[in-house]
Parts: sequence; structure tokens; C-alpha cells
Amino acid sequence: MRAGMRSEAQSGVCLLLGATALRLGPSDAALAYVKPSLRPLLVVAGVVLVVVGIAGLRGRRAVDADEQADEHGAPSAAWLLVLPVVAVFLVAPAPLGSYAAERQSDSRAIERKAITSPLPAEVDGAVPLTMRNFLVRAINGTELVGRTVRITGFTTTDGKGVALNRFRVSCCAADGIAMRVRLEGIPGAPRDDQWFEVEGVLRDGERSDAGLIGLPVLDVTEATPVSPPTNTYEG
Repeated sequence: MRAGMRSEAQSGVCLLLGATALRLGPSDAALAYVKPSLRPLLVVAGVVLVVVGIAGLRGRRAVDADEQADEHGAPSAAWLLVLPVVAVFLVAPAPLGSYAAERQSDSRAIERKAITSPLPAEVDGAVPLTMRNFLVRAINGTELVGRTVRITGFTTTDGKGVALNRFRVSCCAADGIAMRVRLEGIPGAPRDDQWFEVEGVLRDGERSDAGLIGLPVLDVTEATPVSPPTNTYEG
């Protein structure tokens, strides 16, 4: 009886997980969890889980009336796993933002590496860069010092001031690492999780053999509120 209940619960959970993966995989909502390149694998995993769940439910042997009565009085804790799955299925959570970023240290998570790619050409007087490209260049070299750059991210505020942030993911949101730069002179009072396209001039700072000491600081010349991008993470 209990084995049958466990089998039913496991099959049901597989079915719900598979349905959730199939719902998220083809949509942009999946980008809150995984990199774009992993969306096809999410769909494949969903198909496999649905097939396994259906096969398990169909293959379970029927129990007699007495066993069903006993089973009804023996709730299975396995079904509690359904609750978070249903929550994700109905309401997809927001991508990582200020709450997660503020709970990481100011470690920059940028490896020391040689800069071999050419600096992008200026657009309207500023060099457009991803947050990762900006940080690698700012920390490991001086080519950006004094240059006007353009980067996009969301703001966080703390006792040290305002920072512009972007999460880097290697696989999925679970391994997300916040990349950030300190902003000086940004107008107004930005809120946490407010997205900006920021232009500013990079300050030089104290350096060691390992590169810039501390976070880069950008003297803001222009800050334009923007809508969050479809994919809020960088790879």
C-alpha cells in the first residue's frame, strides 16, 4: 500500500515538474532560471519527465478497497513537494536582483586575463560595453581610465552609496554572481532594482599586481532609466 502511494506520488511530482519545464522552456520566463542556450534542454527534460510521470501512473497496480481506505488515511509527505512546483507554474519569480546582489560581498568575480579584443568604437561619444567587458578592462588595465563608457544594469543602495549591478551566470540563476561598479554623481535618488543605461568616466585607482584594488568608480555624466532587458543576466 505504502509502496503504491510512494509510486503514485513520485509519478505525480514528475508529471508536474515536466509540465512546468514545458511551460517555461519555450518562453522568456525561462531566462529567470537558465541561460538562453539551455532552454532547449529544459524542454527536452520536460518531455522526459512528463513521459516518465504518465508511464508511472498507468503502470501502477490497482489496490483493493481495503487498501484504498487505509491509504486515504495515510497522507504522503511526498505530495508536499507539489506546492513549490505549483507556485512556479502559476507565478514565475522575478530574476535575481538587489536582494541577492546586496547579500554578496564586493568580490568582483572577474578573473585576471589578457585583454586581446579591440575596444568597441564609440557611439555618440561613449564606448558601449557589457558589464563583464567593462569590469575586465577596468580592473586589469588602464585603457578605460578617463574614457566615457556606457553600461546597463540595476541599482542597489547601501551605506557606501549607489552601485550599478548585473548578474553573471555560468549555467543558471543558482550560480549567479553579482558584478558591480560604484556610481558617483548619479542624479536623483535611484531605487533598488531600478534599471539604468549609464554613461560616465572611469576614475583611476590604486592598483597592485592583481589589478585595480577595490571596485571601479564611475563618475556619472548621464543616467537614463530603461526597462529591464528580456535576459537580465550576462554569460
